Amino acid sequence: MSNILPTVQSWLAKTNALVTESDKFLRDEVDRNYSCASGSCPNLKLIHRSSREAKKKTMAVNELVKGGKFDRVSHPARLPPIWANSSVSDGVFIQELDGFESRKAQLRLMMEALKDDSVNVIGVYGMGGIGKTTFVEEVAKQAYTHQLFDEMVMVVVSHKPNLRKLQGDLAEMLELNLKEEGELLRIARLRERLNK
Repeated sequence: MSNILPTVQSWLAKTNALVTESDKFLRDEVDRNYSCASGSCPNLKLIHRSSREAKKKTMAVNELVKGGKFDRVSHPARLPPIWANSSVSDGVFIQELDGFESRKAQLRLMMEALKDDSVNVIGVYGMGGIGKTTFVEEVAKQAYTHQLFDEMVMVVVSHKPNLRKLQGDLAEMLELNLKEEGELLRIARLRERLNK
């Protein structure tokens, strides 16, 4: 699925309007009687006016054809984030935390940190298998539900991270095409996109 670019939508609207206008003009021309009052000679004034109108319409069509050459007509539709359809449903995670007051407190702290404009980066770290990813998915889901951000991305960084893969994953989530080969250039492009 893809979304049509606004410039293409505008061009299509103008084109559809001109097609409708031209169809009406042609129907009117077929129905128009160009004869004089006596019916013997053609009405040159009406013919001249119709000819000028037809020429204007032809020029408008030519302009639309020239303007209809686009490099791209659409972009892929943005998929909902993974946490929007997460298997962790509303409130279930909180209920699972019953008896784990420290986890509930951490969740509240994390949500407060997300609302704080002075916080730029939040990291979650710890031993494997203790629920870091599940915890962050719940935080992301709540942030998404409460519309705290226009866009969110999340990557899991392993003990021995593959930076190129991480950069690729981030770029994919941000709909960014990383053509650069150098690591520093890729980082600069990602930083630029994240700061938009």
